[in-house]
Amino acid sequence: MEAVEDKVAVIVDTEVDRFRGARGSFLLVPRQWQGAIVPLGLLIAWELLPAGGILPANWLPAPSEIVWTLVYLAKGGELFRHIGITLARITAGFLIGATAATVL
Repeated sequence: MEAVEDKVAVIVDTEVDRFRGARGSFLLVPRQWQGAIVPLGLLIAWELLPAGGILPANWLPAPSEIVWTLVYLAKGGELFRHIGITLARITAGFLIGATAATVL
């Protein structure tokens, strides 16, 4: 009877650990959210490096600057023209490469 109680205790303990995080983890974040910690940290660092002057903004603009530029271009109608030109270049490059590969 004690063996059954031990197995039940292990199953219940495992379920609790799945919700609270990995066993021995110092994070008090549910396991489902733990995968977002590194990307969010990188995004925050990316935002702060140009703002702090550590990384020149012309090398890698902040994500907020990119979003504002996309919104500005979309409102002005230029974004869709640029997307069309980019798609035309991609198509031309694909056709040239496919033709060369077919001939060879």
